[in-house]
Amino acid sequence: MAEDMSRIAVVYNYGEFLGGGDLVMLNILKTLSDHGYDVTVITSHPEGLNKSQSFFNVEIDYSNVRMHVVNVPKRIPHPYNIALIASKIAKDNKKYDLYIVSDDVPKTLLYFTRRIGSKILVYSHYPHAARILLNELVPFKFKHSFKGKFIWRIHSLMFKHYYLMNWSYDNLYVLSNSTLTYTHINKSLNPMHNQILYPPVQVRKLIDKLPHIEKENHIVYIGRIQPEKGIEDLLEALRILKDEFKQGVRTSIIGFKLSDKYLKYIQDIIRKYSLEKIVTLHVNAPRHQVLEKLASSKIIVHPAIHEAFGIAVVEGLAARCTPIVRCSKYGPWKDILNNGQYGYCFREARDLAQKIIMALNKPLDPNSALRRALEYDEKRFNNEIIRVIKEIV
Repeated sequence: MAEDMSRIAVVYNYGEFLGGGDLVMLNILKTLSDHGYDVTVITSHPEGLNKSQSFFNVEIDYSNVRMHVVNVPKRIPHPYNIALIASKIAKDNKKYDLYIVSDDVPKTLLYFTRRIGSKILVYSHYPHAARILLNELVPFKFKHSFKGKFIWRIHSLMFKHYYLMNWSYDNLYVLSNSTLTYTHINKSLNPMHNQILYPPVQVRKLIDKLPHIEKENHIVYIGRIQPEKGIEDLLEALRILKDEFKQGVRTSIIGFKLSDKYLKYIQDIIRKYSLEKIVTLHVNAPRHQVLEKLASSKIIVHPAIHEAFGIAVVEGLAARCTPIVRCSKYGPWKDILNNGQYGYCFREARDLAQKIIMALNKPLDPNSALRRALEYDEKRFNNEIIRVIKEIV
């Protein structure tokens, strides 16, 4: 089917959560528009598109992009608001050749598209369905308290009612953001069509914005300040090294906080280990400060315990930092560092301390780091997503 004849709907609420999901869906929307597809954004949060576009600085030609607003009560949280949008799509009976969704597939959308002969493309960072079926990557807050476990149980029961728990349909196409997501989707959801497409990273834009300053013996962590990120292991490694670090090695922990309670817990560890002169917390830091720390640091540590991909690691490579990530058969160690070709991995805090010393003494070649980062630039993603869409429609 010719591009100008294909009608595509992007079913998504931009701006609800400003993160990797928004950047993926913005790049998909931009690429579809650039290639002349007739695109409609179906959303219950119309003001979010401009907010998201401004945040990520993604330019979109809206000459052939429409917006269809579905009224969903704001008290209905994600992902159930998307399920309600899908049910209203089916009720309106308005046909598109392809429906694009993020992470999970509402049942009503699947049944509707099979009835009218349309197709679905889902880009998944890690689906709720796999979390529930495999009991994997369940957020910390739902695992370590009675209240959290109760909420997760209710969510799991409700989710199965509204969302697809078996993806083995011939009109359903899946793009997985990593080897981990690809493997777990195949294991739990049995899709007929699944392939890996790494998420877009704004590498070229990042390189243009990085300040030209001299590298120092600095270490940086970038990511949310939450239990799943393994920040305690980094602090323990720094405790082991603090006597050696009297010569000027400093660490910046940069990220958005999950809760005041957990932030205080991290601050207490810093005081307990007497790391106040070595470690600085930058909570909810502006982007320019993040870039300054990346530019001046020699090492980026990404200690997340379970990570599907790890965009911060690519950003570290773009800034010519040497990455240290947690050892794993999946995640950034495999998908980004290629099992050690572009950085180091660690298993526990003492191992991390040793790898920090190794990275300071034998850093990754900065040109190799930059070349590797460019392999994940959003331009590569946009070329691949259009190839996939052409194959589907």
